[in-house]
Amino acid sequence: MAIETVKNIGCKILSAANHDFCPSCNWMIDWCKQPIGWVVAAIGFSFLVGLQVGPQGYVLCFGFIALLILGLVWPWISMKGVACELMIPEVRLREGESLTLVFRVRNFWPLPIFGMMVKGDFLQELEENAEPVMFSLRRVSAWSETEFQIPVTPRRRGRLPRGELQVTNAFPFGLKDISKLVSQSASIRVWPSVEPLGGYPKVDTNRFNLQGSLVDRSGNEGETIGVRQYRDGDQIRSVHWAQSIRSQRLMVRERQTPTTSAATVVIDLSPSHHTGKGIHNSFECAIRIGASLCNHLHNSCLPVRLVCLGIPNYQREVVDNRSGVDAMMDFLADLPTLDSAALACNAESRKAILSKQVAACEGRTFWVTTSASDLIAMGAMPAVQLIQIELEGFDGRNEVKLSRLVGQRVSDQIGIQITAPDLAPSQLAAGWSGSVAHEV
Repeated sequence: MAIETVKNIGCKILSAANHDFCPSCNWMIDWCKQPIGWVVAAIGFSFLVGLQVGPQGYVLCFGFIALLILGLVWPWISMKGVACELMIPEVRLREGESLTLVFRVRNFWPLPIFGMMVKGDFLQELEENAEPVMFSLRRVSAWSETEFQIPVTPRRRGRLPRGELQVTNAFPFGLKDISKLVSQSASIRVWPSVEPLGGYPKVDTNRFNLQGSLVDRSGNEGETIGVRQYRDGDQIRSVHWAQSIRSQRLMVRERQTPTTSAATVVIDLSPSHHTGKGIHNSFECAIRIGASLCNHLHNSCLPVRLVCLGIPNYQREVVDNRSGVDAMMDFLADLPTLDSAALACNAESRKAILSKQVAACEGRTFWVTTSASDLIAMGAMPAVQLIQIELEGFDGRNEVKLSRLVGQRVSDQIGIQITAPDLAPSQLAAGWSGSVAHEV
Protein backbone atom coordinates (compact mmCIF):
# COMPACT_ATOMS: atom_id res chain seq x y z
CA MET A 1 0.00 0.00 0.00
CA ALA A 2 2.83 2.38 0.89
CA ILE A 3 4.64 1.55 -2.36
CA GLU A 4 1.53 2.38 -4.40
CA THR A 5 1.18 5.70 -2.54
CA VAL A 6 4.79 6.62 -3.27
CA LYS A 7 4.32 5.72 -6.94
CA ASN A 8 1.21 7.86 -7.20
CA ILE A 9 2.97 10.82 -5.58
CA GLY A 10 5.94 10.41 -7.94
CA CYS A 11 3.63 10.29 -10.98
CA LYS A 12 1.87 13.46 -9.86
CA ILE A 13 5.17 15.29 -9.33
CA LEU A 14 6.44 14.16 -12.75
CA SER A 15 3.17 15.21 -14.37
CA ALA A 16 3.33 18.65 -12.73
CA ALA A 17 6.95 19.09 -13.81
CA ASN A 18 6.06 18.35 -17.44
CA HIS A 19 2.81 20.32 -17.50
CA ASP A 20 2.62 23.33 -19.81
CA PHE A 21 1.19 26.06 -17.57
CA CYS A 22 1.39 28.83 -20.17
CA PRO A 23 1.06 27.40 -23.71
CA SER A 24 0.26 30.83 -25.18
CA CYS A 25 3.82 32.01 -24.44
CA ASN A 26 5.60 29.06 -26.06
CA TRP A 27 6.39 31.09 -29.17
CA MET A 28 8.75 33.20 -27.09
CA ILE A 29 11.02 30.27 -26.21
CA ASP A 30 10.51 27.90 -29.14
CA TRP A 31 13.65 29.25 -30.80
CA CYS A 32 15.67 28.02 -27.81
CA LYS A 33 14.67 24.43 -28.59
CA GLN A 34 16.63 24.52 -31.85
CA PRO A 35 20.46 24.33 -32.23
CA ILE A 36 20.50 27.64 -34.05
CA GLY A 37 18.83 29.24 -31.06
CA TRP A 38 21.66 28.21 -28.75
CA VAL A 39 24.25 29.62 -31.17
CA VAL A 40 22.38 32.95 -31.29
CA ALA A 41 22.21 32.97 -27.49
CA ALA A 42 25.96 32.24 -27.31
CA ILE A 43 26.67 35.17 -29.66
CA GLY A 44 24.63 37.49 -27.45
CA PHE A 45 26.23 36.39 -24.18
CA SER A 46 29.77 36.47 -25.61
CA PHE A 47 29.12 40.01 -26.88
CA LEU A 48 28.02 41.03 -23.37
CA VAL A 49 31.19 39.46 -21.97
CA GLY A 50 33.22 41.53 -24.42
CA LEU A 51 31.45 44.72 -23.32
CA GLN A 52 31.61 44.12 -19.59
CA VAL A 53 34.72 41.94 -19.03
CA GLY A 54 37.30 42.04 -21.80
CA PRO A 55 38.13 41.57 -25.50
CA GLN A 56 38.15 37.79 -25.11
CA GLY A 57 34.37 37.95 -25.34
CA TYR A 58 34.58 39.57 -28.77
CA VAL A 59 36.80 36.72 -29.98
CA LEU A 60 34.18 34.21 -28.87
CA CYS A 61 31.45 36.34 -30.43
CA PHE A 62 33.20 36.41 -33.81
CA GLY A 63 33.86 32.66 -33.56
CA PHE A 64 30.19 31.91 -32.93
CA ILE A 65 29.20 34.24 -35.80
CA ALA A 66 31.55 32.38 -38.14
CA LEU A 67 30.11 29.06 -36.94
CA LEU A 68 26.57 30.32 -37.58
CA ILE A 69 27.38 31.57 -41.08
CA LEU A 70 29.26 28.40 -42.00
CA GLY A 71 26.53 26.16 -40.57
CA LEU A 72 23.87 27.92 -42.67
CA VAL A 73 25.72 28.69 -45.90
CA TRP A 74 27.53 25.38 -46.39
CA PRO A 75 24.41 23.13 -46.51
CA TRP A 76 22.56 25.72 -48.58
CA ILE A 77 25.30 25.80 -51.21
CA SER A 78 25.58 22.00 -51.13
CA MET A 79 21.88 21.53 -51.81
CA LYS A 80 21.98 24.02 -54.71
CA GLY A 81 24.38 21.76 -56.56
CA VAL A 82 22.56 18.43 -56.34
CA ALA A 83 19.64 16.84 -58.18
CA CYS A 84 17.95 13.76 -56.73
CA GLU A 85 15.60 11.25 -58.31
CA LEU A 86 13.92 8.13 -56.94
CA MET A 87 13.56 5.33 -59.51
CA ILE A 88 10.50 3.21 -58.70
CA PRO A 89 9.72 0.01 -60.64
CA GLU A 90 6.19 -0.54 -61.91
CA VAL A 91 5.26 -3.41 -59.61
CA ARG A 92 2.72 -4.18 -56.91
CA LEU A 93 3.56 -5.71 -53.57
CA ARG A 94 1.91 -6.52 -50.27
CA GLU A 95 2.53 -5.41 -46.73
CA GLY A 96 5.71 -6.97 -45.39
CA GLU A 97 7.23 -7.74 -48.81
CA SER A 98 10.65 -6.28 -49.60
CA LEU A 99 11.58 -4.14 -52.58
CA THR A 100 14.79 -2.44 -53.71
CA LEU A 101 14.54 1.15 -54.93
CA VAL A 102 17.22 3.10 -56.80
CA PHE A 103 18.03 6.56 -55.49
CA ARG A 104 20.07 8.60 -58.00
CA VAL A 105 22.06 11.67 -56.94
CA ARG A 106 23.86 14.06 -59.32
CA ASN A 107 26.50 16.28 -57.73
CA PHE A 108 27.53 19.27 -59.88
CA TRP A 109 30.02 20.69 -57.35
CA PRO A 110 33.78 19.92 -57.34
CA LEU A 111 33.49 18.98 -53.63
CA PRO A 112 31.94 15.89 -52.05
CA ILE A 113 28.73 16.25 -50.06
CA PHE A 114 28.27 14.65 -46.66
CA GLY A 115 25.33 14.07 -44.34
CA MET A 116 22.38 13.99 -46.75
CA MET A 117 19.16 12.42 -45.48
CA VAL A 118 15.99 11.43 -47.32
CA LYS A 119 12.79 12.12 -45.41
CA GLY A 120 9.41 10.80 -46.42
CA ASP A 121 6.70 8.29 -45.65
CA PHE A 122 7.64 4.92 -47.13
CA LEU A 123 4.77 3.22 -45.28
CA GLN A 124 7.09 2.10 -42.54
CA GLU A 125 5.83 1.52 -39.00
CA LEU A 126 6.41 4.85 -37.28
CA GLU A 127 5.99 5.66 -33.63
CA GLU A 128 3.77 8.57 -32.68
CA ASN A 129 5.37 11.96 -33.49
CA ALA A 130 8.44 10.21 -34.96
CA GLU A 131 10.35 11.94 -37.76
CA PRO A 132 9.98 10.01 -41.04
CA VAL A 133 13.68 9.68 -41.91
CA MET A 134 13.96 6.82 -44.37
CA PHE A 135 17.70 6.59 -45.06
CA SER A 136 20.88 8.69 -45.05
CA LEU A 137 23.72 9.07 -47.55
CA ARG A 138 27.12 9.18 -45.92
CA ARG A 139 29.05 10.63 -48.89
CA VAL A 140 28.33 11.75 -52.45
CA SER A 141 31.45 12.10 -54.59
CA ALA A 142 32.36 15.32 -56.39
CA TRP A 143 31.28 15.77 -60.02
CA SER A 144 29.50 12.44 -60.06
CA GLU A 145 26.24 10.65 -60.66
CA THR A 146 25.75 8.06 -57.94
CA GLU A 147 23.08 5.41 -57.56
CA PHE A 148 22.18 3.94 -54.18
CA GLN A 149 20.30 0.67 -53.74
CA ILE A 150 17.70 1.24 -51.03
CA PRO A 151 15.87 -1.80 -49.54
CA VAL A 152 12.30 -0.95 -48.52
CA THR A 153 9.79 -3.08 -46.60
CA PRO A 154 6.40 -1.33 -46.32
CA ARG A 155 4.40 -2.19 -43.21
CA ARG A 156 1.21 -0.41 -44.24
CA ARG A 157 -1.01 -0.42 -47.30
CA GLY A 158 -1.32 2.61 -49.56
CA ARG A 159 0.82 4.42 -52.10
CA LEU A 160 4.59 4.17 -51.78
CA PRO A 161 5.99 6.73 -51.24
CA ARG A 162 3.16 8.53 -49.52
CA GLY A 163 3.28 12.26 -50.11
CA GLU A 164 6.34 14.28 -51.08
CA LEU A 165 9.95 13.20 -50.56
CA GLN A 166 12.61 15.62 -49.41
CA VAL A 167 16.37 15.35 -49.26
CA THR A 168 17.85 17.41 -46.41
CA ASN A 169 21.34 18.42 -45.34
CA ALA A 170 22.53 20.09 -42.13
CA PHE A 171 26.25 19.27 -42.41
CA PRO A 172 28.58 20.19 -40.73
CA PHE A 173 27.01 21.47 -37.48
CA GLY A 174 23.36 20.47 -37.78
CA LEU A 175 22.10 23.99 -37.12
CA LYS A 176 19.31 23.94 -39.71
CA ASP A 177 18.04 21.43 -42.24
CA ILE A 178 18.14 22.71 -45.83
CA SER A 179 15.69 20.65 -47.85
CA LYS A 180 14.98 20.00 -51.50
CA LEU A 181 12.21 18.02 -53.19
CA VAL A 182 13.03 14.66 -54.75
CA SER A 183 11.57 13.86 -58.14
CA GLN A 184 10.11 10.38 -58.54
CA SER A 185 9.21 8.37 -61.61
CA ALA A 186 6.02 6.75 -60.26
CA SER A 187 4.42 5.32 -57.15
CA ILE A 188 3.71 1.77 -56.04
CA ARG A 189 0.45 0.42 -54.69
CA VAL A 190 1.00 -1.62 -51.56
CA TRP A 191 -1.79 -4.15 -51.12
CA PRO A 192 -3.00 -5.34 -47.73
CA SER A 193 -1.49 -8.62 -46.64
CA VAL A 194 -3.56 -11.77 -47.12
CA GLU A 195 -3.74 -15.02 -45.22
CA PRO A 196 -3.79 -18.19 -47.38
CA LEU A 197 -7.04 -20.09 -46.87
CA GLY A 198 -8.05 -23.55 -47.98
CA GLY A 199 -11.29 -25.22 -49.03
CA TYR A 200 -14.76 -23.75 -48.90
CA PRO A 201 -16.64 -22.52 -45.85
CA LYS A 202 -19.70 -24.19 -44.37
CA VAL A 203 -22.90 -23.53 -46.32
CA ASP A 204 -26.22 -23.71 -44.46
CA THR A 205 -28.47 -23.11 -47.48
CA ASN A 206 -29.89 -25.56 -50.00
CA ARG A 207 -26.88 -25.14 -52.29
CA PHE A 208 -24.70 -28.17 -52.99
CA ASN A 209 -21.59 -26.14 -52.10
CA LEU A 210 -20.27 -22.62 -52.51
CA GLN A 211 -19.80 -23.19 -56.23
CA GLY A 212 -23.46 -24.05 -56.67
CA SER A 213 -25.74 -27.03 -57.27
CA LEU A 214 -25.56 -29.42 -60.20
CA VAL A 215 -27.92 -28.67 -63.10
CA ASP A 216 -28.76 -30.50 -66.30
CA ARG A 217 -26.39 -28.58 -68.53
CA SER A 218 -23.44 -29.96 -70.41
CA GLY A 219 -20.37 -30.30 -68.20
CA ASN A 220 -17.93 -32.71 -66.64
CA GLU A 221 -19.49 -33.26 -63.19
CA GLY A 222 -22.38 -35.26 -61.74
CA GLU A 223 -24.57 -37.82 -63.48
CA THR A 224 -24.83 -38.63 -67.18
CA ILE A 225 -27.66 -36.70 -68.83
CA GLY A 226 -27.21 -37.88 -72.43
CA VAL A 227 -24.80 -38.78 -75.21
CA ARG A 228 -23.58 -36.88 -78.23
CA GLN A 229 -21.09 -37.23 -81.06
CA TYR A 230 -17.41 -36.82 -80.21
CA ARG A 231 -15.89 -33.36 -80.72
CA ASP A 232 -12.24 -32.32 -80.70
CA GLY A 233 -11.12 -31.72 -77.13
CA ASP A 234 -13.42 -34.24 -75.45
CA GLN A 235 -11.79 -36.52 -72.90
CA ILE A 236 -11.26 -40.14 -73.86
CA ARG A 237 -12.65 -41.30 -70.52
CA SER A 238 -15.99 -39.73 -71.47
CA VAL A 239 -16.39 -41.96 -74.52
CA HIS A 240 -19.52 -44.15 -74.41
CA TRP A 241 -18.14 -47.32 -76.01
CA ALA A 242 -21.42 -49.21 -76.25
CA GLN A 243 -23.16 -46.36 -78.10
CA SER A 244 -20.06 -45.84 -80.25
CA ILE A 245 -20.11 -49.50 -81.40
CA ARG A 246 -23.87 -49.42 -81.99
CA SER A 247 -23.80 -46.23 -84.08
CA GLN A 248 -20.40 -46.82 -85.66
CA ARG A 249 -19.42 -43.31 -84.58
CA LEU A 250 -17.46 -42.15 -81.59
CA MET A 251 -19.98 -41.02 -78.95
CA VAL A 252 -19.31 -39.37 -75.57
CA ARG A 253 -21.33 -38.96 -72.36
CA GLU A 254 -22.67 -35.56 -71.40
CA ARG A 255 -22.63 -34.93 -67.67
CA GLN A 256 -24.08 -32.29 -65.40
CA THR A 257 -22.36 -29.01 -64.56
CA PRO A 258 -22.41 -26.98 -61.31
CA THR A 259 -24.02 -23.57 -61.35
CA THR A 260 -21.81 -20.65 -60.37
CA SER A 261 -22.90 -18.82 -57.23
CA ALA A 262 -21.68 -15.28 -56.65
CA ALA A 263 -20.08 -14.39 -53.32
CA THR A 264 -20.26 -11.03 -51.55
CA VAL A 265 -17.67 -9.77 -49.05
CA VAL A 266 -18.86 -6.87 -46.89
CA ILE A 267 -16.43 -4.89 -44.71
CA ASP A 268 -17.76 -2.55 -42.05
CA LEU A 269 -15.41 0.47 -42.07
CA SER A 270 -17.52 2.83 -40.00
CA PRO A 271 -14.96 4.77 -37.92
CA SER A 272 -17.13 4.70 -34.80
CA HIS A 273 -16.92 0.90 -34.85
CA HIS A 274 -13.12 0.70 -34.80
CA THR A 275 -10.34 1.37 -32.36
CA GLY A 276 -6.58 1.01 -31.96
CA LYS A 277 -3.47 2.84 -33.15
CA GLY A 278 -0.90 2.36 -35.88
CA ILE A 279 -0.96 -0.55 -38.27
CA HIS A 280 -2.54 -2.91 -35.74
CA ASN A 281 -5.89 -1.15 -35.34
CA SER A 282 -9.14 -2.97 -35.99
CA PHE A 283 -9.79 -0.90 -39.13
CA GLU A 284 -6.69 -2.24 -40.90
CA CYS A 285 -7.39 -5.74 -39.56
CA ALA A 286 -10.84 -5.69 -41.16
CA ILE A 287 -9.33 -4.67 -44.50
CA ARG A 288 -6.74 -7.49 -44.33
CA ILE A 289 -9.47 -10.03 -43.54
CA GLY A 290 -11.58 -8.77 -46.46
CA ALA A 291 -8.56 -8.96 -48.76
CA SER A 292 -7.88 -12.55 -47.68
CA LEU A 293 -11.47 -13.58 -48.38
CA CYS A 294 -11.54 -11.87 -51.79
CA ASN A 295 -8.23 -13.38 -52.81
CA HIS A 296 -9.28 -16.91 -51.81
CA LEU A 297 -12.73 -16.73 -53.41
CA HIS A 298 -11.24 -15.32 -56.63
CA ASN A 299 -8.68 -18.13 -56.75
CA SER A 300 -11.61 -20.53 -56.36
CA CYS A 301 -13.00 -19.20 -59.68
CA LEU A 302 -16.02 -17.51 -58.09
CA PRO A 303 -17.56 -14.15 -59.00
CA VAL A 304 -16.77 -11.93 -56.01
CA ARG A 305 -18.34 -8.61 -55.07
CA LEU A 306 -16.67 -6.41 -52.43
CA VAL A 307 -18.75 -3.88 -50.48
CA CYS A 308 -17.21 -1.36 -48.05
CA LEU A 309 -19.57 0.35 -45.61
CA GLY A 310 -18.96 3.55 -43.70
CA ILE A 311 -17.16 5.55 -46.40
CA PRO A 312 -19.99 7.58 -48.01
CA ASN A 313 -17.64 10.41 -49.01
CA TYR A 314 -15.42 8.04 -50.96
CA GLN A 315 -15.71 7.73 -54.76
CA ARG A 316 -16.63 4.05 -54.83
CA GLU A 317 -17.77 1.60 -52.21
CA VAL A 318 -18.45 -1.47 -54.40
CA VAL A 319 -16.01 -3.34 -56.64
CA ASP A 320 -15.95 -6.84 -58.16
CA ASN A 321 -13.46 -9.22 -59.74
CA ARG A 322 -14.75 -9.10 -63.29
CA SER A 323 -11.48 -7.37 -64.24
CA GLY A 324 -9.42 -9.62 -61.97
CA VAL A 325 -8.45 -9.60 -58.33
CA ASP A 326 -5.93 -6.78 -58.93
CA ALA A 327 -8.76 -4.26 -59.21
CA MET A 328 -10.10 -5.30 -55.81
CA MET A 329 -6.69 -5.10 -54.16
CA ASP A 330 -6.04 -1.69 -55.72
CA PHE A 331 -9.37 -0.53 -54.32
CA LEU A 332 -8.45 -1.72 -50.82
CA ALA A 333 -4.97 -0.19 -51.06
CA ASP A 334 -6.42 3.22 -51.93
CA LEU A 335 -8.95 3.29 -49.08
CA PRO A 336 -8.41 6.12 -46.58
CA THR A 337 -7.01 5.42 -43.14
CA LEU A 338 -8.94 5.40 -39.90
CA ASP A 339 -7.92 8.93 -38.92
CA SER A 340 -8.82 10.40 -42.30
CA ALA A 341 -11.52 13.04 -42.42
CA ALA A 342 -13.09 11.23 -45.39
CA LEU A 343 -14.40 8.58 -43.02
CA ALA A 344 -16.85 10.94 -41.29
CA CYS A 345 -20.18 9.17 -41.13
CA ASN A 346 -23.26 9.58 -38.95
CA ALA A 347 -25.46 6.80 -37.65
CA GLU A 348 -28.41 7.62 -39.91
CA SER A 349 -26.40 7.44 -43.13
CA ARG A 350 -24.73 4.22 -42.07
CA LYS A 351 -28.07 2.59 -41.23
CA ALA A 352 -29.42 3.54 -44.64
CA ILE A 353 -26.33 2.16 -46.36
CA LEU A 354 -26.54 -1.01 -44.27
CA SER A 355 -30.14 -1.71 -45.27
CA LYS A 356 -29.34 -1.00 -48.91
CA GLN A 357 -26.34 -3.31 -49.05
CA VAL A 358 -28.02 -6.14 -47.14
CA ALA A 359 -30.78 -6.11 -49.73
CA ALA A 360 -28.21 -6.10 -52.55
CA CYS A 361 -26.10 -9.00 -51.25
CA GLU A 362 -25.68 -11.72 -53.84
CA GLY A 363 -25.19 -15.39 -53.09
CA ARG A 364 -23.09 -16.37 -50.12
CA THR A 365 -22.17 -13.29 -48.04
CA PHE A 366 -19.21 -12.88 -45.68
CA TRP A 367 -19.57 -9.93 -43.31
CA VAL A 368 -16.49 -8.53 -41.52
CA THR A 369 -17.63 -6.31 -38.67
CA THR A 370 -16.88 -5.19 -35.12
CA SER A 371 -20.55 -4.70 -34.27
CA ALA A 372 -22.81 -7.61 -35.11
CA SER A 373 -25.84 -6.23 -33.26
CA ASP A 374 -27.13 -4.34 -36.31
CA LEU A 375 -27.12 -7.49 -38.44
CA ILE A 376 -28.70 -9.67 -35.77
CA ALA A 377 -31.42 -7.08 -35.19
CA MET A 378 -32.36 -7.23 -38.87
CA GLY A 379 -33.46 -10.85 -38.49
CA ALA A 380 -32.12 -14.26 -39.42
CA MET A 381 -29.82 -14.25 -42.43
CA PRO A 382 -28.79 -17.88 -43.03
CA ALA A 383 -26.69 -17.01 -46.11
CA VAL A 384 -24.49 -14.59 -44.14
CA GLN A 385 -21.37 -15.71 -42.28
CA LEU A 386 -20.21 -13.20 -39.67
CA ILE A 387 -16.56 -12.54 -38.90
CA GLN A 388 -16.49 -10.62 -35.63
CA ILE A 389 -13.50 -8.46 -34.60
CA GLU A 390 -13.41 -8.04 -30.81
CA LEU A 391 -12.46 -4.44 -30.03
CA GLU A 392 -11.16 -5.31 -26.56
CA GLY A 393 -8.06 -6.86 -28.09
CA PHE A 394 -7.25 -3.79 -30.21
CA ASP A 395 -7.55 -0.94 -27.71
CA GLY A 396 -4.30 -1.64 -25.86
CA ARG A 397 -5.71 -3.75 -23.03
CA ASN A 398 -3.96 -6.94 -21.98
CA GLU A 399 -7.17 -8.75 -21.13
CA VAL A 400 -9.26 -9.91 -24.06
CA LYS A 401 -12.97 -10.38 -23.48
CA LEU A 402 -15.62 -11.86 -25.73
CA SER A 403 -18.32 -9.69 -27.22
CA ARG A 404 -21.45 -9.15 -25.15
CA LEU A 405 -23.40 -7.04 -27.62
CA VAL A 406 -26.72 -8.88 -27.46
CA GLY A 407 -25.88 -11.88 -25.35
CA GLN A 408 -25.47 -15.48 -26.44
CA ARG A 409 -27.56 -14.94 -29.56
CA VAL A 410 -24.73 -13.01 -31.23
CA SER A 411 -22.04 -15.54 -30.33
CA ASP A 412 -24.13 -18.38 -31.77
CA GLN A 413 -24.36 -16.71 -35.17
CA ILE A 414 -20.73 -15.54 -35.44
CA GLY A 415 -18.71 -17.84 -37.64
CA ILE A 416 -15.19 -16.58 -36.84
CA GLN A 417 -14.03 -14.40 -33.95
CA ILE A 418 -10.85 -12.29 -34.11
CA THR A 419 -9.66 -11.32 -30.63
CA ALA A 420 -6.27 -9.61 -31.15
CA PRO A 421 -4.15 -8.21 -34.03
CA ASP A 422 -1.34 -10.71 -33.52
CA LEU A 423 -3.78 -13.63 -33.51
CA ALA A 424 -5.87 -12.45 -36.46
CA PRO A 425 -4.09 -14.46 -39.23
CA SER A 426 -4.11 -17.75 -37.31
CA GLN A 427 -7.69 -17.27 -36.04
CA LEU A 428 -8.96 -16.50 -39.54
CA ALA A 429 -7.22 -19.54 -41.04
CA ALA A 430 -8.30 -21.82 -38.19
CA GLY A 431 -11.88 -20.55 -38.25
CA TRP A 432 -12.10 -21.01 -42.00
CA SER A 433 -10.59 -24.50 -41.82
CA GLY A 434 -12.99 -25.36 -39.00
CA SER A 435 -15.93 -24.38 -41.17
CA VAL A 436 -14.58 -26.55 -43.97
CA ALA A 437 -14.03 -29.51 -41.62
CA HIS A 438 -17.66 -29.40 -40.45
CA GLU A 439 -19.14 -29.00 -43.92
CA VAL A 440 -21.48 -31.80 -44.86
